[in-house]
Amino acid sequence: MLNKALRIPEADVLYKLCLFIQDIFHQIQNESVSDSIAVYLGQTIQRDDFDSSQKTLSNNNLIAFPQFLSCSKDQLRAICVAKKLATLNDNFMPIIIHLDIPANMKCATISSCRYFIDNEKDILLNMGTMARIVKVEKESFNRNQIASIYLILVLSESQQNIEQILETKRTEIKCFAPLLSLIKLMALMNQQIAAEHIVETTFNP
Repeated sequence: MLNKALRIPEADVLYKLCLFIQDIFHQIQNESVSDSIAVYLGQTIQRDDFDSSQKTLSNNNLIAFPQFLSCSKDQLRAICVAKKLATLNDNFMPIIIHLDIPANMKCATISSCRYFIDNEKDILLNMGTMARIVKVEKESFNRNQIASIYLILVLSESQQNIEQILETKRTEIKCFAPLLSLIKLMALMNQQIAAEHIVETTFNP
């Protein structure tokens, strides 16, 4: 529910879960890996989006994940997850996302976060994680017979143009109260109806 709300986004759900989201976010920010590691994420993706990832690769563009990412150090487990995920129609396909996490990157093992089960093989990445595509493989070229996208994570601080954009947006929505900042952000995202709903539920419970 949380990741769906972050991905779409569903502002009313996010507002209700804001304290929970902040807590998870800060828990992850307080953790990091001392050495670089490789993790895997089983997903489904539209075939058109998979094909467009080739263009992203050639343009050397960055991609960002708006949701929390729960990845595994166990590649076979991630493959099983991807193949078991339900697809809406034939235009969807299972994929494995290979993520190279550089040393000192902010992330946490699932077991270190108080809301999750004890599992040292699962890694939780924060929402807003950014990565660069380095390789795209169709299933016919992959020894595991599943399409793969290879990413290397990058720090936003190392991408000056991104930091400038983020700072501009933060300034644009800044208000003396967090709720007002949220409403301004929703207006910029053309979610006026959801913004009105939050105002009504906040001041007329």
